[in-house]
This record gives sequence, structure tokens and C-alpha cells, in this order.
Amino acid sequence: KARLNLYWPSEGHDARLRLGLSLSCRPTNAPPANLMVACNGHPLVLEPVAGPADGLFATMESPVASAILTNMPNTIDLSCAPWSPRTTMGSPDDRELGIMVDRVEMEPLEHGEAPP
Repeated sequence: KARLNLYWPSEGHDARLRLGLSLSCRPTNAPPANLMVACNGHPLVLEPVAGPADGLFATMESPVASAILTNMPNTIDLSCAPWSPRTTMGSPDDRELGIMVDRVEMEPLEHGEAPP
């Protein structure tokens, strides 16, 4: 689980939340990540946007309705199914890990784009 705060100076405008994810750090025999994202307690639906040919990184995004955004810090919660190097790779490392997030961006929706 991770929590971060994003300031959104455009209160009253719909936005797009974009996540850059590294896929190379999660073993293929780990359980599916089932990444869940919420903004200010409201669940968001992520859609894949792009992934390079090497398959190591992916970009996911979701529209965010202006009704749930504030001009105060907006709380973004990320959670996924954990995996352990000990159980998936036989390593002595018994930490619970998730998915590697490379970047988080929020931008206004373009004129003419459908709001969430």
C-alpha cells in the first residue's frame, strides 16, 4: 500500500491521473497485482494506455471527476496484492512487496474530452 498527496490548483476541472509502472520487478509466478487506486476515497478505474515493446514499463490512466478534487492536497491511495521474494524465488528476503511505481502525474482533461 502507498499513499501520496497531489496538489490540484484547478478546482472545478476534470483531470487525468496517469501512473507509470515498472513490470520487470514483479516475478511472473507472483500472484496478479490487481492494482487498486482511489482519489480522496473514491475508487478509480485504470485503463492501460501504452507499454513499450520490451514490456518492462506500462502506463495506466484514469479520469478523475472535478467533484472529488479539491484545491487542498488530494490523497491518492494505491494498493495491490503483495508478493514475497521468499515464497516466489526461494530468497531469504521475507518482505512483502507490491508493484513498482515509476511516476504519478495529474493533468487537466483536454477540451472536448469526455469527463468521467
